Amino acid sequence: MGRLLPATTAMEFGVEYESVVVFGQVIILENPVEARHALQRLLDKYFPHLRPGVDYRPIIEEELNITSVYRLDIDGWSGKVDKAEPEFPGAFFFGQVPIKGDQEANR
Repeated sequence: MGRLLPATTAMEFGVEYESVVVFGQVIILENPVEARHALQRLLDKYFPHLRPGVDYRPIIEEELNITSVYRLDIDGWSGKVDKAEPEFPGAFFFGQVPIKGDQEANR
């Protein structure tokens, strides 16, 4: 989710977004070696600056026993993006509500 986009009428409020719809076959990875590898690849992708055994405990067998890991074999997908111009009046990110005076100055 991107910035929240205020408007002068409730009907025109919006939000920037990006989404993907994927179609395919989902398979549960039951082999612990495959499951561990897939989980580690996710961690490496989203937290490349952190290392197992240094910054966090590596994946252990007990965690694999209570976690389901899925593989998605993609047959097709579609996606869309809705972004406003950078100077959109009053736009802000969730959790960073602008100061009241800033909103009025942008109207």
